[in-house]
This record gives sequence, structure tokens and C-alpha cells, in this order.
Amino acid sequence: MEYLSTVFFIMSLLNWGLAYPVFLTFCCISFRAISDRVTEPFIDEIFHLRQCQQYCGGDFYTWDPKITTPPGLYYLGYAWAYGLDRLGLVDACGISALRSLNLMGGVVCLQLLFSFTQKHSHGVWSTNLTAFPLLVVYYFIFYTDIWSTVLILTSLVLVVALPLGLHPSAYLSAFIGLISISFRQTNIVWLGFNMVVLLDRRVQAAGKYRGNLLQFVMAFVQQMISDWTLVLPYAIDGGLFGAFLLANGSITFGDKENHVAGVHIAQVFYCLTFMAAFSVPIWISDAFLKSYLRFSVGSIKSALVTAMLILTILGCIDRFTVAHPFLLADNRHYVFYIWQRIIAYNSYSRYLLAPIYHFCCFVVGNLLYTNLFDVKPSQVKKSSPPMKLSPIGAIAYLACIAVTIIPSPLFEPRYYILPFLYWRLFVQPSSQPFIMLLAGYGQPPTQRLALEFVMNLAINAVVVFVFVNFEFEWPNEPGVVQRIIW
Repeated sequence: MEYLSTVFFIMSLLNWGLAYPVFLTFCCISFRAISDRVTEPFIDEIFHLRQCQQYCGGDFYTWDPKITTPPGLYYLGYAWAYGLDRLGLVDACGISALRSLNLMGGVVCLQLLFSFTQKHSHGVWSTNLTAFPLLVVYYFIFYTDIWSTVLILTSLVLVVALPLGLHPSAYLSAFIGLISISFRQTNIVWLGFNMVVLLDRRVQAAGKYRGNLLQFVMAFVQQMISDWTLVLPYAIDGGLFGAFLLANGSITFGDKENHVAGVHIAQVFYCLTFMAAFSVPIWISDAFLKSYLRFSVGSIKSALVTAMLILTILGCIDRFTVAHPFLLADNRHYVFYIWQRIIAYNSYSRYLLAPIYHFCCFVVGNLLYTNLFDVKPSQVKKSSPPMKLSPIGAIAYLACIAVTIIPSPLFEPRYYILPFLYWRLFVQPSSQPFIMLLAGYGQPPTQRLALEFVMNLAINAVVVFVFVNFEFEWPNEPGVVQRIIW
């Protein structure tokens, strides 16, 4: 216990004393640069800023039919602008003022949220998650992603930390989760997962997980029935969302013709590839790569299973890859270049990625599996079980990924933010050194977390630099500066 306390102290010191000040400085410099150079609304900001500024002007009834998400961001932006105006800020509902709302949400609110989880998980620096590259550039522009993420993760933290006690924390979690849906509709799925986490941790703490998977399911269902008062607020949220779907006729508010749900299974492979790539520092090692080789071709049986899995991946690529018109036409996104120069480079290039997808599935699945809850009741503190998932929780997590991204026809990295952050919160860095030559030079988890921070910061620096400095125009829109973003 004394050793764990020392490790936690060192981790906190490096996180708050070194990583966070560096990252905060980077964000302040980036925000200033973007405010100075990107003075016009960018892509979806055209709709979001205009709508919020209508609210600031007192018009809460005019709705832009191109906006697909609910009005949560605009009400929050209105409140933020009102507060800034009371403080005497000129143009409190201007572009820079509204963008600063997301900066506050990212570098302050998310940082504090992730810090609350460190009591339960020593394998994460809160700054590393706050600096996740798919998030950071949106700290500097007025998009829905930041506060959508802040609110749904607040809901999660409440059921993990239970700061108000069991029932008040659960009810507040369900309420804040409902608010988060007013920023991003698919948060209803992750709100359901938060409920699963709450119940899962209670089954873990009671030591009821024993036997095979079917017995795990029975234990979870029994817990759900006995804890029906905890389930009720989440069920009410689900009922309200169902009523919205019936009344609206679609999950999107506007632009419904360009956001028709389909079956886009290739999206799962894109998501897992991004997750594996952004988590390289926490898993890469000689031992890990050797374990993949043993898993995939270590025996005749494993080689046959691998062949069947790759054939399945090839079938999904062939039948369930969607090339949305936005992806093909909009060169302001990195995925445009990923698609053109890698996935659709020629008629067979997308199929050549199947082994890479197989490896990335292994990375995500292996870390999830090796970090599952150890069902030994003697090792559980009833008041504070470790931040780990049971097999039931892991299955629910994978189902949430599928439900949230497979229906979307857009190849959109922003959809991978929550899958990654949830996964990263529940997995620990490998205890193996990167290479055996580094064995003995510090604790591997500390090395890995430090490298994770450095990698995230480097990627963010490149993304922001390109966003600020690389400008071009479209022939059909002369004089309008275009830029590149995720």
C-alpha cells in the first residue's frame, strides 16, 4: 500500500507539476494564434456560431435546417456570453469569446474530470487524456464535441467516484447524461454504458462474479433488478430519447438527407486503427509483438483462426465500406487524404489493410482483456473497487462502439473520441520496457505515460501548425481561405 501511495504521488507530481503546465502553455499559445489567424467561421462553425449569436440576440425560435445536433451548445454559449458581458467584455458573443468556451471546457473541466479517476486508476495521467489529439484542435473552435465529451464523462465519473453517495450520484449522473444528449445524440448509448459501469462495479464489489459467462450475465441481471431504483433514472432518459426519435422521425435534427443511417462496418476498423495508433506508447514492446505473433500464427490452429478472421475482415471491407460524398469532395479533412492516398489509392489497396486491421483489433482487445477485473473477492475493497471492467462491461463497451459508429456513413475521426477515452480510462500501460535495453531505467509505466504525453503534444503541435499556416482556396470560392483539420 505504501508503494502504491508513492507511485501515485510521483505520477501526480509529473502530471500536474510538469505535463499540465506545458500543455496549458501550448493551448494558450495555440488559441492566440488561431484567434489571430482564423478570424472567420470555419466549416461547421458557420452554422454553430450563427445559431448561438441568434440566441444571444434573443431569437430562440429560428433554427438553421443544416444543423444536425440539438441546441445544447447554443444555450451554453448564450450563458457563457451573458457571463462575459456582465464582466465587461466587449463582443461577448463574438467568435473568439465563444471559442473560449471550448478552451475552458477542455483545459480546465476535462482535466479536473480525468483527475477524479486517478484515485481508481493509476495507469492514466489526466493531462494525457486532455491532450488526446482528436480532441485538442476543437478546444480552439466552436464545435459541439468538447462539451458533449465533458458532460458524458462527468456522468461516468459520478458513477465511478460516487462523490455524493450512491443514489444521489447515480441520479445526477443520469441527469447530466441527459443534458449531454442535447449536445450529441449518440451520447444516449454512452449514458447506457455509464449505467452498466455503475452496476458492474457493484457486482464486483459484492464478489458476485463467479463461474462462466452465463453466470456472470445472471449475476448482472440480478443486480439490475435489485438496484432498480438506480436503473430508473437511466430508463427515464432512454424513454425520453425514444419519444424524441418518434417525434423527430430521425436521430438528426437537420440535413437528414446527408445523414442517413446505414451499415458501415469498415468504420469499426478505422476506429480501432486510430485507437491503436494513438495508444502506441502504452503497449509497444518486444514482448507485446511476440504475443501477437503467438496469437496469430503460433500454431496451426491459431493460424487457421487468423486466416478466418482476416477473410471476415476482407468480406466486411468489400460489402460494408461506405464512401460518403462529403468524404470524396472535402479536402479540408485529413481523412480525405487518408482515403485518397491509402484506402482508395487503387482498386485493391483497401483489402491490403486487412492484416493491419487484424493487428489493431488485437491491440485494443488484448489491452481490454488483460485489464479485466480479477474476480477474487478477497482483493476487492467494497467501498472502492478498481477501475476495471468485468467481461460484461467489456462486451457492453464493444457493443457501444458498434452501435454509435456503424450506422454513420461518414468516415469521421471525431466519432472515435469517446471510444478511445473510455477505453483508455479502463486500461493500464504495459509493465514491460519498450525494449529490453531500457530495462532498469525507471518504471516502465512512468516511461510510457511520459512518452504518451510527448507523442500527443507533438501530434497536436503539427495539427495546429498545419491548421494555422497551411491556407488554400477553392476555385469556386475565390477569396475564402480554407484550412485542414481532422
